[in-house]
Amino acid sequence: MSVAKVIEVVSNSDTSFQDAIEQGLAEAASTLRGISGIEVTNWTADVENNRITRYKVTLHIAFKIEHGTSAGGAGGASGRSSGGKSGGRR
Repeated sequence: MSVAKVIEVVSNSDTSFQDAIEQGLAEAASTLRGISGIEVTNWTADVENNRITRYKVTLHIAFKIEHGTSAGGAGGASGRSSGGKSGGRR
């Protein structure tokens, strides 16, 4: 059985929607293994003086869940949401 997890990534670019997508995917790939798919769920842009100044995309990125065999592998984060990235200490 294969199980995937999907995360949401927001990315932007001064150049194009394509560049925003590629930057978001590259950033996710720097910390994730086994990316298997991407869905662009939202496309927006900032406009100034009738010209697009920033392209923004929201991406859903799917990756395979790996079951680690070492201590501290997959067990530590399996029940937590991604909210833990903000840090628990103040």
